[in-house]
Amino acid sequence: MLLGGLIISRNVTIHLHERTRTPAVLIDQAAMQHVLVHVFINAFDSMAGLPEGTSRRLDIVLADIPEQERVRLSIQDSGPGFPEEILATAFEPFVTARNISERNGLGLHFCRTLLSTMDGTISASNGTRGAIICIELPAARLPP
Repeated sequence: MLLGGLIISRNVTIHLHERTRTPAVLIDQAAMQHVLVHVFINAFDSMAGLPEGTSRRLDIVLADIPEQERVRLSIQDSGPGFPEEILATAFEPFVTARNISERNGLGLHFCRTLLSTMDGTISASNGTRGAIICIELPAARLPP
């Protein structure tokens, strides 16, 4: 697993929830892998500053949105969430909540660009605990 070392070293627990039976999606596998790795690394980094003994958790929810013929993948971490002043521009180039010398602020922008090539979208919000990233992709229309 590409992120296995980070999951173990950062003591992150991952919970996968499938809300409904979800249809297939047609994706560029390499592009989607890049998007997910970036989103997970952002989540791990945001939880790294939590006090020792605090739960570091990723909740991943996969859900069908049949009325829109889309599939939603939501990823919520247990970190501090996005700073309010960054939330509205999180996907713009050179926007980062971290020190610009540590990150260039292009990751989420690049994720949005990659997803748009698959007719997908990405959005960010803050939940009751941590940040939530939602990725939506069109459901595949497969022959019966």
